[in-house]
Amino acid sequence: MLAPAPPCRPTSRLPPSLISAICSGISSSTSSCICATTTIMPEPLNISGEEWRLRELVSEAEVRLGPKHPEVALRLMKFGSHLVHQNRVEDARECYKRAVELLENRKDEFQAELVDACFSVSSCYSKLCEWDEAFPWLERAMGRRTDFYHQAARGRESLCAARSLR
Repeated sequence: MLAPAPPCRPTSRLPPSLISAICSGISSSTSSCICATTTIMPEPLNISGEEWRLRELVSEAEVRLGPKHPEVALRLMKFGSHLVHQNRVEDARECYKRAVELLENRKDEFQAELVDACFSVSSCYSKLCEWDEAFPWLERAMGRRTDFYHQAARGRESLCAARSLR
């Protein structure tokens, strides 16, 4: 005997106006069934064009500056942000992870960006409800954030000390 099929989660990328028109032209019992099972999603903008542009920016930086340059990481983070907004969280997570790898080699220069990338990886895991993976990234980000603020405080103290010697 076959197991029953899981309940479907129908969604529609039809514009709300078209769904209303469809529902208004059908009998009331049928239209309530269609409208109840259709999730109205906002009309997407030119997603493919934006994604193409961001991919090109990453590729351009890799060719021009080298695949391990921090500018590549910054562009990957921007691309990852775009993917998150498109609900492509798994793809975004990979962009953020690659950005972390590139920025870890330059901890002092790009500490704030590294913290942001670690937070973003944690956020992607939490959106996927993969808590065991999310928490280590969150702890990693918090640890780096604390280090960043301690370094900044030490820098301010030494700057103040240098000014007082004048």
